[in-house]
Amino acid sequence: MERERQMQLSPLTNLTVPWGGQQFELQQVDFGSGARLMRLRIREGRRFTVIDLDAATVRDLARTMADWADAELRASG
Repeated sequence: MERERQMQLSPLTNLTVPWGGQQFELQQVDFGSGARLMRLRIREGRRFTVIDLDAATVRDLARTMADWADAELRASG
């Protein structure tokens, strides 16, 4: 109960991967200390993977993913 008061989760988006069926859930995590992270929860069947990411890592990951997606779309289109 005390831990719940120390952090607040705000949903950002939910995605389902079409080929594998994994479910991605993105949440903002606000800690009582003032720290803010993005939480990535991946569900594969009954198994969960939870990764908390800082803003710089999210930015770098997003850029890498966008660059890859842009190249794939150019190549296929």
